Amino acid sequence: MPEDQSECTIVVIDDEDIVRYSLCDQLEDMGYSVVPAENGAQGLEKIQQCQPDLILTDMRMPEMGGLEVIANSKNIAPETPIIVISGAGRLADAVEALRLGAYDYLVKPIKDFAVLGHVVTKALEHRRLLEDNRRHQDHLEQLVQERTQELFTANRELSVHREQLEKTVNARTQELQASLNELTETQGHLIEAEKMASLGSLVSGVAHELNTPIGICITAASFLQTNTNGLHEKFANKQLTKELLNQFFESSSQSMEMINTSLHRASELIKSFKLVAVDVTSEEKRTFNITQYLSTVIATLPADNMASQHIINIEGDEELVIEHYPGILSQIMAHLMMNALQHAFVNRLKGEINIQVLTEDENVHLVFKDNGNGMAQDVVEKIFEPFFNDHRSVGGSGLGLFIVYNLVTHSLNGKIVCTSVPGAGSQFDITFPALAR
Repeated sequence: MPEDQSECTIVVIDDEDIVRYSLCDQLEDMGYSVVPAENGAQGLEKIQQCQPDLILTDMRMPEMGGLEVIANSKNIAPETPIIVISGAGRLADAVEALRLGAYDYLVKPIKDFAVLGHVVTKALEHRRLLEDNRRHQDHLEQLVQERTQELFTANRELSVHREQLEKTVNARTQELQASLNELTETQGHLIEAEKMASLGSLVSGVAHELNTPIGICITAASFLQTNTNGLHEKFANKQLTKELLNQFFESSSQSMEMINTSLHRASELIKSFKLVAVDVTSEEKRTFNITQYLSTVIATLPADNMASQHIINIEGDEELVIEHYPGILSQIMAHLMMNALQHAFVNRLKGEINIQVLTEDENVHLVFKDNGNGMAQDVVEKIFEPFFNDHRSVGGSGLGLFIVYNLVTHSLNGKIVCTSVPGAGSQFDITFPALAR
């Protein structure tokens, strides 16, 4: 709508010439452009032609009254405000006009044209507000449409990007899966290679450890055979004397003692080697109280091993019952005890061993701790290797803790960790499931 009044067009519809002229003169004096119409039909034509900014119409007119003008003008110029002017002064007419969409209702004769000017100004301001609102709404709708189009484009681009990303992820996943398969295969080869290396080391150690006692047996047997042949020759030639016979008896006794000792040593080594590859299927799984069972194991160790009067304490969960292979625990405990007695308490008459039975979730945690000599870190790192022995002078094949490691990791499906400080003793932490697999 124009901001200047001279640019505002008002259609005035009235069948009374004097009223129509008067209204037109007053509106023109106010600065408006006025289009007169003598009746309702002519008024609708004028409205159709000029699309005015405001309509003033009489209520009572022949052929087409003001109510019809209001109703029809809404189809021609729906946003144009309508002011109804009538001399009848009927309230029902005013209510019906307002119901049909009229902006205001004035009663003629209009004695104060300032009232007319005020109503016209308000009606035009109302139209201006409506147009501003419509423009604002159109602008908002345009913004919404543009934003919707942007979102549609962004969604389409996002969809394309998502598809490309899915393809990239799938391709990368396949690459990673292939790398994982290759890594798993390589790991399997490395494990097999490590097993073969360990087996080779074990076989080499077995050969080395058995070579000494068997070699002694062969030497002693050869020496005994030589002496026997010499004695037989002396006897055949009737040169046998009492002195020669005594010498033979003495050397034979020494040789037999050497053979017996060496064979016993070889027998003990073979027993140890068998324990390295212990077969748990040969023992029946059963349910037992672990604390009571360990107490029984300690009580049944050979008496000569306890001769030094070391103190052994067992404490922990006395109600803990597990389903496992008790013989495996017996072997583990026996080897740990022998290791402590032979190495931890060297040159010590009294030592102390503490065994704790703990629970961790569904696992059993055994702590075997002594207050013995302890070990340096480089020794701790090799303690579970086969044939490793840091105290050869006190005996032992070096297989005891290797056997313990195999029993814990393979037979119990657990793990064992050794910690030690020189002069402060050693500790073995063993963890395994309470329910055997």
